[in-house]
Amino acid sequence: ARLQGLPQRRSPPPCSVARPSVAGVCSPPARRSRTSVVDGVATSPHVIQKERDRFGALFDLELRRAFGAERVDDLLWAVPGTRASSHGAAARARLEVFASGPVDAPEAFVERVGRALGGVALPPYALEHVALWSTLKGGRRHPRSAATWSWRALALRLARRLDGEAALRPEDAALRIAVCESERRLYAGFLDDDATRRVAAAEAAWAQRPYSFSGACNFEVALAMANLVGCGGATTATTTRAVLDPCCGSGTLLYAAMLASADAAAAHATSNSNNSGRLLRVAGFDKLDDRIRGARSNFDHVLLRRDGDARQNGPAAAFADSRRQSYDDDAEAAAFLGGGNVPELSTRDVARPFFSEASTPRSSRTARPAEDRFDAAVVNLPWDEKVKETTFGQNDAIVAALARDWLAEDALAAILRRDRRGSDDWRRLGFELLDEAEVLPGGKGRGRASFPGAATLALCRRL
Repeated sequence: ARLQGLPQRRSPPPCSVARPSVAGVCSPPARRSRTSVVDGVATSPHVIQKERDRFGALFDLELRRAFGAERVDDLLWAVPGTRASSHGAAARARLEVFASGPVDAPEAFVERVGRALGGVALPPYALEHVALWSTLKGGRRHPRSAATWSWRALALRLARRLDGEAALRPEDAALRIAVCESERRLYAGFLDDDATRRVAAAEAAWAQRPYSFSGACNFEVALAMANLVGCGGATTATTTRAVLDPCCGSGTLLYAAMLASADAAAAHATSNSNNSGRLLRVAGFDKLDDRIRGARSNFDHVLLRRDGDARQNGPAAAFADSRRQSYDDDAEAAAFLGGGNVPELSTRDVARPFFSEASTPRSSRTARPAEDRFDAAVVNLPWDEKVKETTFGQNDAIVAALARDWLAEDALAAILRRDRRGSDDWRRLGFELLDEAEVLPGGKGRGRASFPGAATLALCRRL
Protein backbone atom coordinates (compact mmCIF):
# COMPACT_ATOMS: atom_id res chain seq x y z
CA ALA A 1 0.00 0.00 0.00
CA ARG A 2 2.88 2.38 0.74
CA LEU A 3 4.50 1.75 -2.68
CA GLN A 4 1.25 2.33 -4.58
CA GLY A 5 0.43 5.52 -2.67
CA LEU A 6 -2.69 4.00 -1.12
CA PRO A 7 -3.89 4.83 2.40
CA GLN A 8 -2.20 2.60 4.92
CA ARG A 9 -4.15 0.67 7.50
CA ARG A 10 -3.00 0.91 11.05
CA SER A 11 -1.42 -2.25 12.29
CA PRO A 12 -3.59 -3.89 14.92
CA PRO A 13 -2.15 -3.97 18.43
CA PRO A 14 -0.45 -7.19 19.44
CA CYS A 15 -2.70 -9.79 20.94
CA SER A 16 -3.17 -9.20 24.63
CA VAL A 17 -2.11 -11.89 27.02
CA ALA A 18 -4.50 -12.95 29.75
CA ARG A 19 -3.39 -11.37 33.00
CA PRO A 20 -3.96 -12.60 36.54
CA SER A 21 -6.65 -10.68 38.39
CA VAL A 22 -6.45 -9.51 41.96
CA ALA A 23 -8.63 -12.46 42.90
CA GLY A 24 -5.85 -14.80 41.81
CA VAL A 25 -7.69 -16.20 38.79
CA CYS A 26 -7.02 -15.65 35.10
CA SER A 27 -9.10 -12.78 33.73
CA PRO A 28 -9.81 -12.01 30.07
CA PRO A 29 -7.60 -9.53 28.21
CA ALA A 30 -8.30 -5.87 28.84
CA ARG A 31 -10.94 -4.56 26.45
CA ARG A 32 -11.11 -1.23 24.72
CA SER A 33 -13.49 1.15 26.48
CA ARG A 34 -16.89 0.74 24.86
CA THR A 35 -19.90 2.92 24.21
CA SER A 36 -23.51 1.80 24.00
CA VAL A 37 -24.80 4.84 22.09
CA VAL A 38 -23.62 6.97 19.17
CA ASP A 39 -24.24 10.71 18.97
CA GLY A 40 -26.66 11.64 16.24
CA VAL A 41 -28.43 8.26 16.11
CA ALA A 42 -31.99 8.08 17.46
CA THR A 43 -32.52 4.94 19.56
CA SER A 44 -35.15 3.41 21.80
CA PRO A 45 -34.09 1.40 24.89
CA HIS A 46 -34.87 -2.32 25.03
CA VAL A 47 -33.80 -5.27 27.15
CA ILE A 48 -33.07 -8.76 25.84
CA GLN A 49 -34.48 -11.26 28.32
CA LYS A 50 -32.58 -14.32 29.44
CA GLU A 51 -33.96 -17.62 28.23
CA ARG A 52 -34.89 -19.60 31.34
CA ASP A 53 -37.80 -21.98 30.97
CA ARG A 54 -38.18 -22.46 34.71
CA PHE A 55 -38.00 -18.74 35.50
CA GLY A 56 -39.91 -17.40 32.48
CA ALA A 57 -42.99 -16.30 34.43
CA LEU A 58 -40.82 -14.76 37.17
CA PHE A 59 -38.74 -12.78 34.65
CA ASP A 60 -41.92 -11.53 32.98
CA LEU A 61 -43.20 -10.37 36.37
CA GLU A 62 -39.91 -8.61 37.21
CA LEU A 63 -39.73 -6.74 33.91
CA ARG A 64 -43.37 -5.65 34.04
CA ARG A 65 -43.65 -4.75 37.71
CA ALA A 66 -40.16 -3.59 38.68
CA PHE A 67 -39.11 -1.78 35.51
CA GLY A 68 -42.33 -0.90 33.70
CA ALA A 69 -41.24 -2.86 30.61
CA GLU A 70 -43.53 -3.91 27.76
CA ARG A 71 -42.95 -7.02 25.66
CA VAL A 72 -42.50 -6.27 21.95
CA ASP A 73 -41.28 -9.67 20.71
CA ASP A 74 -39.87 -13.00 21.86
CA LEU A 75 -37.41 -12.20 24.68
CA LEU A 76 -37.36 -8.50 23.73
CA TRP A 77 -38.85 -5.79 25.96
CA ALA A 78 -39.19 -2.04 25.53
CA VAL A 79 -38.13 -0.27 28.75
CA PRO A 80 -38.16 3.30 30.10
CA GLY A 81 -35.09 5.44 29.55
CA THR A 82 -33.46 4.56 32.89
CA ARG A 83 -30.65 2.01 32.74
CA ALA A 84 -31.71 0.30 35.98
CA SER A 85 -33.49 -2.47 34.03
CA SER A 86 -30.11 -3.65 32.72
CA HIS A 87 -29.29 -4.86 36.24
CA GLY A 88 -32.37 -7.05 36.61
CA ALA A 89 -32.27 -10.81 37.01
CA ALA A 90 -34.13 -11.14 33.70
CA ALA A 91 -31.73 -8.97 31.67
CA ARG A 92 -29.35 -10.68 29.27
CA ALA A 93 -28.24 -7.40 27.67
CA ARG A 94 -29.45 -3.91 26.89
CA LEU A 95 -30.20 -3.05 23.27
CA GLU A 96 -30.56 0.51 21.98
CA VAL A 97 -32.68 -0.19 18.89
CA PHE A 98 -32.29 2.15 15.89
CA ALA A 99 -33.85 0.08 13.06
CA SER A 100 -36.20 -2.86 12.54
CA GLY A 101 -37.99 -4.66 9.73
CA PRO A 102 -39.66 -7.91 8.67
CA VAL A 103 -37.46 -10.98 8.81
CA ASP A 104 -38.37 -11.95 5.23
CA ALA A 105 -37.17 -8.61 3.77
CA PRO A 106 -33.41 -8.42 4.48
CA GLU A 107 -32.74 -5.91 1.68
CA ALA A 108 -35.22 -3.43 3.16
CA PHE A 109 -33.74 -4.00 6.60
CA VAL A 110 -30.22 -3.18 5.32
CA GLU A 111 -31.57 0.03 3.80
CA ARG A 112 -33.17 1.06 7.08
CA VAL A 113 -29.92 0.44 8.96
CA GLY A 114 -28.05 2.45 6.36
CA ARG A 115 -30.46 5.38 6.69
CA ALA A 116 -30.28 5.30 10.50
CA LEU A 117 -26.47 5.30 10.55
CA GLY A 118 -25.88 7.18 7.30
CA GLY A 119 -23.13 9.77 7.56
CA VAL A 120 -22.24 8.79 11.15
CA ALA A 121 -18.56 7.91 11.63
CA LEU A 122 -18.48 4.79 13.76
CA PRO A 123 -15.61 3.69 16.01
CA PRO A 124 -14.22 0.16 15.48
CA TYR A 125 -17.29 -2.04 15.73
CA ALA A 126 -18.35 -5.68 15.93
CA LEU A 127 -21.47 -7.10 14.23
CA GLU A 128 -23.26 -9.78 16.25
CA HIS A 129 -26.23 -12.02 15.49
CA VAL A 130 -28.53 -12.54 18.49
CA ALA A 131 -31.20 -15.23 18.38
CA LEU A 132 -34.46 -14.51 20.17
CA TRP A 133 -35.48 -18.15 20.45
CA SER A 134 -33.63 -21.35 21.31
CA THR A 135 -33.89 -23.28 18.03
CA LEU A 136 -31.98 -20.56 16.17
CA LYS A 137 -29.09 -20.89 18.62
CA GLY A 138 -28.67 -24.45 17.40
CA GLY A 139 -28.56 -23.31 13.78
CA ARG A 140 -32.22 -24.06 13.02
CA ARG A 141 -34.79 -21.37 12.37
CA HIS A 142 -38.32 -21.59 13.63
CA PRO A 143 -40.46 -23.76 11.31
CA ARG A 144 -42.77 -20.80 10.72
CA SER A 145 -39.94 -18.35 9.97
CA ALA A 146 -39.98 -16.92 6.45
CA ALA A 147 -36.25 -16.09 6.49
CA THR A 148 -34.10 -17.78 3.82
CA TRP A 149 -30.97 -15.60 4.01
CA SER A 150 -27.68 -16.38 5.78
CA TRP A 151 -26.15 -14.29 8.53
CA ARG A 152 -22.78 -14.12 6.76
CA ALA A 153 -24.33 -12.56 3.68
CA LEU A 154 -26.41 -10.11 5.74
CA ALA A 155 -23.34 -9.06 7.74
CA LEU A 156 -21.43 -8.32 4.52
CA ARG A 157 -24.28 -6.17 3.22
CA LEU A 158 -24.47 -4.27 6.50
CA ALA A 159 -20.69 -3.70 6.67
CA ARG A 160 -20.76 -2.09 3.23
CA ARG A 161 -23.36 0.42 4.40
CA LEU A 162 -21.58 1.43 7.63
CA ASP A 163 -19.11 4.30 7.81
CA GLY A 164 -16.44 2.69 9.95
CA GLU A 165 -14.08 -0.22 10.25
CA ALA A 166 -14.94 -3.59 11.71
CA ALA A 167 -12.72 -4.78 14.56
CA LEU A 168 -10.86 -8.00 13.86
CA ARG A 169 -11.02 -9.14 17.47
CA PRO A 170 -13.88 -8.69 19.95
CA GLU A 171 -11.65 -6.97 22.49
CA ASP A 172 -10.74 -4.30 19.91
CA ALA A 173 -14.37 -3.29 19.30
CA ALA A 174 -15.40 0.02 20.83
CA LEU A 175 -19.01 -0.52 19.69
CA ARG A 176 -21.15 -3.65 19.45
CA ILE A 177 -23.93 -3.64 16.85
CA ALA A 178 -26.39 -6.50 17.24
CA VAL A 179 -28.94 -7.84 14.80
CA CYS A 180 -31.63 -9.62 16.80
CA GLU A 181 -33.72 -12.14 14.88
CA SER A 182 -37.12 -13.30 16.05
CA GLU A 183 -39.69 -15.41 14.26
CA ARG A 184 -41.19 -12.35 12.55
CA ARG A 185 -38.80 -9.39 12.73
CA LEU A 186 -35.22 -8.15 12.73
CA TYR A 187 -33.95 -5.50 15.15
CA ALA A 188 -30.66 -3.59 14.86
CA GLY A 189 -29.24 -1.84 17.90
CA PHE A 190 -26.22 -1.02 20.01
CA LEU A 191 -25.57 -3.87 22.44
CA ASP A 192 -24.40 -3.39 26.04
CA ASP A 193 -24.01 -6.27 28.50
CA ASP A 194 -21.63 -4.63 30.99
CA ALA A 195 -24.33 -4.49 33.69
CA THR A 196 -25.05 -8.19 33.22
CA ARG A 197 -21.34 -8.94 33.55
CA ARG A 198 -21.19 -7.04 36.84
CA VAL A 199 -24.20 -8.94 38.17
CA ALA A 200 -22.51 -12.20 37.12
CA ALA A 201 -19.33 -11.15 38.96
CA ALA A 202 -21.37 -10.49 42.09
CA GLU A 203 -23.07 -13.88 41.77
CA ALA A 204 -19.70 -15.60 41.31
CA ALA A 205 -18.37 -13.91 44.46
CA TRP A 206 -21.42 -15.04 46.43
CA ALA A 207 -21.12 -18.60 45.08
CA GLN A 208 -17.77 -18.87 46.93
CA ARG A 209 -19.29 -18.00 50.30
CA PRO A 210 -18.21 -20.35 53.11
CA TYR A 211 -21.69 -21.25 54.39
CA SER A 212 -24.59 -22.64 52.38
CA PHE A 213 -27.23 -25.35 52.62
CA SER A 214 -29.79 -27.08 50.42
CA GLY A 215 -32.52 -24.53 51.09
CA ALA A 216 -30.49 -21.49 50.00
CA CYS A 217 -32.41 -19.36 47.51
CA ASN A 218 -31.36 -19.35 43.85
CA PHE A 219 -29.49 -16.10 43.11
CA GLU A 220 -31.56 -15.12 40.05
CA VAL A 221 -34.78 -15.69 41.99
CA ALA A 222 -33.40 -13.63 44.88
CA LEU A 223 -32.39 -10.73 42.62
CA ALA A 224 -35.81 -10.69 40.92
CA MET A 225 -37.51 -10.63 44.34
CA ALA A 226 -35.34 -7.71 45.47
CA ASN A 227 -36.20 -5.73 42.35
CA LEU A 228 -39.91 -6.47 42.73
CA VAL A 229 -40.05 -4.83 46.17
CA GLY A 230 -38.30 -1.69 44.92
CA CYS A 231 -34.64 -2.25 45.83
CA GLY A 232 -33.59 -1.72 42.21
CA GLY A 233 -36.68 -0.31 40.56
CA ALA A 234 -36.96 1.98 37.57
CA THR A 235 -37.90 5.10 39.51
CA THR A 236 -35.48 8.03 39.71
CA ALA A 237 -34.93 7.49 43.41
CA THR A 238 -35.31 4.03 44.92
CA THR A 239 -38.36 4.16 47.18
CA THR A 240 -37.39 1.17 49.32
CA ARG A 241 -35.23 2.39 52.20
CA ALA A 242 -35.34 -0.53 54.66
CA VAL A 243 -35.76 -4.20 53.73
CA LEU A 244 -36.25 -7.24 55.97
CA ASP A 245 -35.77 -10.97 55.40
CA PRO A 246 -37.43 -12.77 58.34
CA CYS A 247 -36.06 -16.20 57.28
CA CYS A 248 -32.64 -15.12 56.03
CA GLY A 249 -30.80 -18.46 56.12
CA SER A 250 -27.40 -17.95 54.49
CA GLY A 251 -28.25 -14.37 53.45
CA THR A 252 -28.76 -14.67 49.67
CA LEU A 253 -31.89 -12.49 49.57
CA LEU A 254 -30.21 -9.74 51.60
CA TYR A 255 -27.14 -9.82 49.38
CA ALA A 256 -29.34 -9.54 46.29
CA ALA A 257 -31.21 -6.58 47.82
CA MET A 258 -27.91 -4.79 48.50
CA LEU A 259 -26.70 -5.46 44.96
CA ALA A 260 -29.96 -4.26 43.38
CA SER A 261 -29.91 -1.08 45.47
CA ALA A 262 -26.28 -0.23 44.67
CA ASP A 263 -26.71 -0.86 40.95
CA ALA A 264 -29.94 1.15 40.79
CA ALA A 265 -28.24 4.10 42.51
CA ALA A 266 -25.35 3.89 40.03
CA ALA A 267 -27.77 3.71 37.08
CA HIS A 268 -29.49 6.89 38.27
CA ALA A 269 -26.22 8.71 39.03
CA THR A 270 -26.95 11.47 36.51
CA SER A 271 -30.18 12.49 38.19
CA ASN A 272 -29.33 11.22 41.68
CA SER A 273 -25.65 12.10 42.07
CA ASN A 274 -25.56 11.61 45.82
CA ASN A 275 -26.99 8.07 45.54
CA SER A 276 -29.76 9.01 47.97
CA GLY A 277 -31.86 6.14 46.64
CA ARG A 278 -29.73 3.44 48.21
CA LEU A 279 -30.96 1.26 51.02
CA LEU A 280 -30.35 2.67 54.48
CA ARG A 281 -31.18 -0.48 56.41
CA VAL A 282 -30.91 -4.19 55.62
CA ALA A 283 -31.93 -6.70 58.30
CA GLY A 284 -32.20 -10.46 58.49
CA PHE A 285 -33.71 -12.77 61.13
CA ASP A 286 -33.62 -16.52 61.56
CA LYS A 287 -34.71 -18.62 64.50
CA LEU A 288 -31.64 -20.89 64.21
CA ASP A 289 -28.36 -19.62 65.63
CA ASP A 290 -26.23 -21.57 63.17
CA ARG A 291 -27.98 -19.87 60.23
CA ILE A 292 -27.20 -16.41 61.63
CA ARG A 293 -23.58 -17.35 62.30
CA GLY A 294 -23.31 -18.73 58.78
CA ALA A 295 -24.83 -15.60 57.23
CA ARG A 296 -22.40 -13.42 59.18
CA SER A 297 -19.46 -15.46 57.92
CA ASN A 298 -20.77 -15.12 54.36
CA PHE A 299 -20.94 -11.33 54.50
CA ASP A 300 -17.56 -11.19 56.23
CA HIS A 301 -16.15 -13.29 53.41
CA VAL A 302 -17.71 -11.38 50.51
CA LEU A 303 -17.96 -7.83 51.81
CA LEU A 304 -15.73 -7.32 54.82
CA ARG A 305 -12.69 -8.45 56.65
CA ARG A 306 -13.05 -9.21 60.33
CA ASP A 307 -11.56 -5.81 61.11
CA GLY A 308 -14.22 -4.06 59.00
CA ASP A 309 -11.96 -2.93 56.14
CA ALA A 310 -12.96 -3.52 52.53
CA ARG A 311 -11.41 -6.70 51.20
CA GLN A 312 -8.28 -6.25 49.10
CA ASN A 313 -8.13 -9.75 47.69
CA GLY A 314 -10.19 -12.91 47.42
CA PRO A 315 -13.39 -13.42 45.42
CA ALA A 316 -14.81 -10.00 46.33
CA ALA A 317 -11.90 -8.08 44.82
CA ALA A 318 -13.13 -8.48 41.25
CA PHE A 319 -16.56 -7.41 42.46
CA ALA A 320 -14.99 -4.34 44.06
CA ASP A 321 -13.34 -3.45 40.76
CA SER A 322 -16.68 -3.81 38.95
CA ARG A 323 -18.32 -1.50 41.47
CA ARG A 324 -15.73 1.17 40.70
CA GLN A 325 -16.87 1.12 37.10
CA SER A 326 -20.29 2.32 38.26
CA TYR A 327 -19.38 4.97 40.81
CA ASP A 328 -17.54 8.27 40.50
CA ASP A 329 -14.67 7.30 42.77
CA ASP A 330 -13.28 4.47 44.87
CA ALA A 331 -14.89 5.88 48.01
CA GLU A 332 -18.34 4.98 46.71
CA ALA A 333 -17.22 1.45 45.90
CA ALA A 334 -15.69 1.08 49.35
CA ALA A 335 -18.90 2.42 50.88
CA PHE A 336 -20.85 -0.38 49.22
CA LEU A 337 -18.37 -3.09 50.14
CA GLY A 338 -17.75 -1.98 53.71
CA GLY A 339 -20.13 0.84 54.51
CA GLY A 340 -23.62 1.36 55.82
CA ASN A 341 -25.18 -1.48 53.84
CA VAL A 342 -23.75 -4.18 56.11
CA PRO A 343 -26.85 -6.13 57.19
CA GLU A 344 -28.18 -6.37 60.72
CA LEU A 345 -28.40 -10.09 61.53
CA SER A 346 -30.02 -11.51 64.67
CA THR A 347 -31.60 -14.69 65.96
CA ARG A 348 -35.36 -14.26 66.21
CA ASP A 349 -38.48 -16.35 65.72
CA VAL A 350 -40.61 -13.95 63.69
CA ALA A 351 -43.73 -16.02 64.26
CA ARG A 352 -43.68 -14.81 67.88
CA PRO A 353 -44.85 -11.21 68.49
CA PHE A 354 -41.87 -8.97 69.13
CA PHE A 355 -43.33 -7.77 72.46
CA SER A 356 -44.03 -11.25 73.88
CA GLU A 357 -40.75 -11.69 75.78
CA ALA A 358 -41.28 -12.63 79.40
CA SER A 359 -39.14 -9.70 80.52
CA THR A 360 -41.60 -7.20 79.02
CA PRO A 361 -44.46 -6.29 81.38
CA ARG A 362 -47.84 -6.93 79.80
CA SER A 363 -48.95 -3.39 80.54
CA SER A 364 -46.08 -1.92 78.46
CA ARG A 365 -46.53 -4.14 75.41
CA THR A 366 -47.45 -1.80 72.55
CA ALA A 367 -47.30 -2.08 68.79
CA ARG A 368 -44.03 -1.35 67.04
CA PRO A 369 -43.89 2.36 66.09
CA ALA A 370 -44.30 3.18 62.41
CA GLU A 371 -40.86 4.79 62.13
CA ASP A 372 -39.23 1.54 63.26
CA ARG A 373 -40.95 -0.64 60.65
CA PHE A 374 -39.62 -1.83 57.30
CA ASP A 375 -41.04 -0.71 53.97
CA ALA A 376 -40.20 -3.94 52.10
CA ALA A 377 -39.66 -7.65 52.78
CA VAL A 378 -38.19 -10.53 50.81
CA VAL A 379 -39.18 -13.94 52.14
CA ASN A 380 -38.26 -17.51 51.22
CA LEU A 381 -40.51 -19.44 53.58
CA PRO A 382 -39.31 -22.75 55.06
CA TRP A 383 -40.36 -25.86 53.18
CA ASP A 384 -40.56 -29.67 53.51
CA GLU A 385 -38.74 -31.07 56.53
CA LYS A 386 -38.01 -27.56 57.84
CA VAL A 387 -41.67 -26.89 58.67
CA LYS A 388 -44.84 -28.89 59.38
CA GLU A 389 -47.20 -26.52 57.57
CA THR A 390 -50.33 -28.66 57.71
CA THR A 391 -49.95 -29.36 61.43
CA PHE A 392 -48.81 -26.09 62.92
CA GLY A 393 -49.40 -23.46 60.20
CA GLN A 394 -45.96 -22.01 60.93
CA ASN A 395 -45.55 -20.33 57.54
CA ASP A 396 -48.91 -18.59 57.90
CA ALA A 397 -47.82 -17.44 61.36
CA ILE A 398 -44.62 -15.97 59.90
CA VAL A 399 -46.52 -14.09 57.20
CA ALA A 400 -49.15 -12.80 59.63
CA ALA A 401 -46.50 -11.65 62.13
CA LEU A 402 -44.59 -9.94 59.32
CA ALA A 403 -47.64 -7.81 58.49
CA ARG A 404 -48.64 -7.23 62.09
CA ASP A 405 -45.31 -6.42 63.73
CA TRP A 406 -42.67 -5.53 61.17
CA LEU A 407 -43.92 -3.90 57.98
CA ALA A 408 -45.18 -0.37 57.46
CA GLU A 409 -48.52 0.30 55.81
CA ASP A 410 -48.45 -0.28 52.02
CA ALA A 411 -45.05 -2.00 52.28
CA LEU A 412 -44.27 -4.45 49.47
CA ALA A 413 -43.39 -8.08 50.15
CA ALA A 414 -42.12 -10.74 47.74
CA ILE A 415 -42.96 -14.09 49.32
CA LEU A 416 -41.86 -17.46 47.92
CA ARG A 417 -43.86 -20.43 49.18
CA ARG A 418 -44.67 -23.96 48.08
CA ASP A 419 -48.45 -23.73 48.44
CA ARG A 420 -50.50 -21.32 46.37
CA ARG A 421 -52.88 -19.02 48.24
CA GLY A 422 -55.89 -17.10 46.99
CA SER A 423 -56.62 -13.41 47.48
CA ASP A 424 -58.88 -14.06 50.48
CA ASP A 425 -56.17 -16.11 52.22
CA TRP A 426 -53.60 -13.34 51.73
CA ARG A 427 -56.04 -10.73 53.02
CA ARG A 428 -56.65 -12.83 56.13
CA LEU A 429 -52.88 -12.77 56.76
CA GLY A 430 -52.73 -8.98 56.37
CA PHE A 431 -51.71 -8.62 52.71
CA GLU A 432 -53.25 -7.76 49.37
CA LEU A 433 -52.12 -10.02 46.53
CA LEU A 434 -50.88 -7.84 43.64
CA ASP A 435 -49.41 -10.43 41.28
CA GLU A 436 -47.80 -13.85 41.27
CA ALA A 437 -45.60 -16.11 39.17
CA GLU A 438 -44.77 -19.80 39.19
CA VAL A 439 -41.13 -20.78 39.70
CA LEU A 440 -40.00 -24.22 38.57
CA PRO A 441 -37.13 -26.25 40.02
CA GLY A 442 -33.98 -26.90 38.03
CA GLY A 443 -33.00 -30.22 36.51
CA LYS A 444 -30.04 -32.30 37.52
CA GLY A 445 -26.80 -30.33 37.27
CA ARG A 446 -28.58 -26.99 36.77
CA GLY A 447 -29.17 -26.11 40.40
CA ARG A 448 -32.38 -25.91 42.35
CA ALA A 449 -34.65 -22.99 43.10
CA SER A 450 -34.58 -23.73 46.86
CA PHE A 451 -37.41 -26.29 46.76
CA PRO A 452 -37.98 -29.78 45.27
CA GLY A 453 -41.14 -28.90 43.30
CA ALA A 454 -42.87 -25.92 41.75
CA ALA A 455 -43.42 -22.90 43.98
CA THR A 456 -45.24 -19.60 43.70
CA LEU A 457 -43.75 -16.15 44.15
CA ALA A 458 -46.42 -13.77 45.42
CA LEU A 459 -45.98 -10.00 45.25
CA CYS A 460 -48.10 -8.53 48.02
CA ARG A 461 -48.87 -5.19 49.65
CA ARG A 462 -49.27 -4.88 53.37
CA LEU A 463 -52.79 -3.74 54.34
